Amino acid sequence: MNIHEYQAKELLVRYGVNIPKGFVVTNTKQIDSIPFETGKTYIAKVQIHAGARNKAGGIQKIYNKQEAISFCKKFLGKRIITPQTPKEGKIVSAVYIEEALLGNQELYVSIFADRNNQCNTILVSKEGGVDIQETFKVNKSNTVCIDPLLGFSKFYAKKAACAFNFEKDKANNFVILISKLFMLYKDIDAELLEINPLLDTGSDFFALDAKIVIDDNALFRQEKILSYTDILQQEPLEFQASQNNLNYVRLDGNIAMVVNGAGLAMACLDTIEDFGGKCANFLDIKGSATKESIFKALEIIYQDTRVKVIFVNIIGGIVRCDIVAQALVDFCDAYSFNLPIVARLEGANKKEAIDILNAYKKSNISMAKNLREGIEKTILLAGEKN
Repeated sequence: MNIHEYQAKELLVRYGVNIPKGFVVTNTKQIDSIPFETGKTYIAKVQIHAGARNKAGGIQKIYNKQEAISFCKKFLGKRIITPQTPKEGKIVSAVYIEEALLGNQELYVSIFADRNNQCNTILVSKEGGVDIQETFKVNKSNTVCIDPLLGFSKFYAKKAACAFNFEKDKANNFVILISKLFMLYKDIDAELLEINPLLDTGSDFFALDAKIVIDDNALFRQEKILSYTDILQQEPLEFQASQNNLNYVRLDGNIAMVVNGAGLAMACLDTIEDFGGKCANFLDIKGSATKESIFKALEIIYQDTRVKVIFVNIIGGIVRCDIVAQALVDFCDAYSFNLPIVARLEGANKKEAIDILNAYKKSNISMAKNLREGIEKTILLAGEKN
């Protein structure tokens, strides 16, 4: 789960991390209550769940209330397209206005779940700011892997500080900062906590920007984080799926896919691509799917006007094949759904499922004997190879 910059900074403050003084604006009328100081520079930032905002004009220096109003009117409630947003862009939910700070150097610090090394890793660089990826490409960074058996200790923070050659007092401040960041990272079940840039003012460190991503699987125990949910930032169909315990990701093709099991779904998606098709979605109904959740999955697909054919690939185990077949029939009847559906059903109650589909009067549902036949038939019905 992603959260906004201003929400991330709210969490940072709770853990004693310095941030510039800032204000959240969701309505231009709120600007009247912001005490702008004459001669002081401010930074206005659009709040979306995507990066590269500056490349679309979404981060600007402002100097007074009139410029703040103009910036907010330009972006609030409208879509902004950056190199990291979908093609249609993201709706600007809020604008964050904060005081501009000057310092000696902009640094980079992050803590993330390093799946390659199977540990949490601290990543630091002397060169923070825009296009940090280019910095990493030329190896201007330092990584510190935290042993999962030992857990975090100040030793790891001191090791990260070695990348900067700080004087003693500043090094101590940096170690304290890393310790605070890791405590926050752990407490909120984060997958990523990124400060870019981290400003070295000479006397202390300030987080000028912050990005936090939380593990979705841990949200059941993160009530505060759940309150940060911004529906406007989520793709509508993906949000509907999340509310119904379905794993759904919208893709760019025209073949809808309904599969039980994330691994099977990935394999199915890759195979369709290899055979020349293109999927409209990744949709895992999970092994414990019910007739109701399968019906809901089909309703979500029904709302996607790009879809030309649905491929249902089920290995019956916990969810029985006859339950899937009955859900398909009920859905087609309820919505007078006439688009072709290709079903490959294997496992528990396969015979009963075949009987249900054979007895169905409409001809838009067809069975496939195996995965290859199902995919070839699906791509043919989609009408084109991509």
